[in-house]
Amino acid sequence: MPKQVAKVWTEEFKVRAYEVHNNGYADMPTICNYLQEAAGNHASNLGLAIDQLEEHNWTWVLSRMKVRMVRYPRWRETVKVKTWPSTFERAYTFRDFLIFDEDDKMIGKATSMWVVINLENRRPVRIPDLVSSIEFPKRERSLEIKTGTRVHKPERTDYERNFSVRYGDLDMNQHVNNVIYIEWGIEATPEDIMVNHFLRELDISFRAECYNGETVASKAQKIETTEGHLFHHCLTRQSDGKDLAVMETSWE
Repeated sequence: MPKQVAKVWTEEFKVRAYEVHNNGYADMPTICNYLQEAAGNHASNLGLAIDQLEEHNWTWVLSRMKVRMVRYPRWRETVKVKTWPSTFERAYTFRDFLIFDEDDKMIGKATSMWVVINLENRRPVRIPDLVSSIEFPKRERSLEIKTGTRVHKPERTDYERNFSVRYGDLDMNQHVNNVIYIEWGIEATPEDIMVNHFLRELDISFRAECYNGETVASKAQKIETTEGHLFHHCLTRQSDGKDLAVMETSWE
């Protein structure tokens, strides 16, 4: 029988003990890992996974991700992720997500921008026919990202942490995993904020790749606002000052 292709992919995740903090709840990096896993499995179902694109000397690269949470799941709770490719714009492919708890209540939503790159020169290619030929489900967008907008970079450094890239930080593309960038960005936030406040929204733009043995500076600026706590983040490679990712976090 031919393989059943899903326009909308649904995948469940059981929150493990090693995915929660000392409060017993999962965090933003855990959620982003679920989103990437579901995205990759759906791409495989569509015939567009990383290992399938490698046959054409291409691979996927995540360019930007925006996540908005209502609440985080508890240890042993089952989370359901629904995801689907939503649109194309220029060289970008958009993929949306909805996150539900075990009572089918929505606890989060996300959207993401992806590009296909050539494995030899590491540069983006025009959206291949293999990708553009897929049929999109007719669904409302979960969140919007405009390709002309930019994530704000810090104008000054209020907080800073430095990290050395470990071999275990690398992904199948042999560069630092996207979620590691998110972890490093959050780590530059003051401990009082991380402990006593809720990370409502994350918006991250990935700028460059980073490899084993390099050193990364995670810098953050606190933005004065009357609504919660807003931070602008930047991850910079120390050897050449290259910006690897720029991120905004909003806490309540």
